[in-house]
Amino acid sequence: MEKTIVLFSYAKINLSIDVGDVMKNGMHPVDMVMQQISLRDEISIRFTDEITAEAINRFEVNPDGFQIYLRTNLRYLPNNRHNLAWKAAELMINEYGDRVEPKGLIEIFIKKRIPVAAGMAGGSGNAAAIMHGLNAMWELGLSLEELCEQGAKLGSDIPFCLMAQAKSNRDLPENIRYSNIASTCARARGTGTELSKVRPLKSSILVVTPRLSISTRTVFAGIDECRISDRPNNDKLCRALRYGDKSAAYSEMINVLEEFTLKEYPEVAELKQFMSETCEGARKVLMSGSGPTVFAIFDSNNQAKKYAATFKEKSCFAFWARTMI
Repeated sequence: MEKTIVLFSYAKINLSIDVGDVMKNGMHPVDMVMQQISLRDEISIRFTDEITAEAINRFEVNPDGFQIYLRTNLRYLPNNRHNLAWKAAELMINEYGDRVEPKGLIEIFIKKRIPVAAGMAGGSGNAAAIMHGLNAMWELGLSLEELCEQGAKLGSDIPFCLMAQAKSNRDLPENIRYSNIASTCARARGTGTELSKVRPLKSSILVVTPRLSISTRTVFAGIDECRISDRPNNDKLCRALRYGDKSAAYSEMINVLEEFTLKEYPEVAELKQFMSETCEGARKVLMSGSGPTVFAIFDSNNQAKKYAATFKEKSCFAFWARTMI
């Protein structure tokens, strides 16, 4: 038996982020709006019960009789349990492997295009794609709600990635594609896993990522010491998106994590200022997640394309994309 599925794992940007005081469990409550964009990784998943002797020698055998073989097009990315996609495959084995006969090899290849550690949920999206793919190939019949519940065990961005990919991958089961919660835009509260659908923003995006790595944990630890000067009103933002009032939406696109990141990482502050000053026609310039990615919103593809070429010359990772609707 052999089955193969190819899925797309899309990047996300944060249209807003608000953060509350740290809780007893060490986590911060959030209230944010996330939007899927067209930049994507390609995830190929092959499942076969024909495991060769060579494979047995090369790959670790899961206690339940499964094996995982993961590769990417980036040599520096881990191809073991330190990769979130691997953890997603293990989770699916541990939770649902007893329903699968015969057992076999899960072979994964991830073609990365989304920058790594850039605040765009690249790793979380890859994990979500693995969960979607195994649910489909193993014919588990899980609902999108059930997948989101499981995905939350691995990371707070994974449930949104599951919701958004359900809307954008045509090879998924119908109950997933047409789920009531499938959406490319959502408001996330609590630990980031309490999600509600939001009408997507329809715009072109310029995304610029400097060659800089920023730890999300460091940013959230540091935000407690910051004085927050301006916070988004996410009720107003969601209402503005619902009625297509873009100007009202732009005024509420605020990321409070900028208070820490822009001060501690001047490269990001300089990038945001430069984009704000030079990108004519940009409706909003904002940092995504905890950084270092900064994006600008435009009305037309041509504007976003033009500036993407400009920033590539500055040795930044720069591209234009569309919001997914």
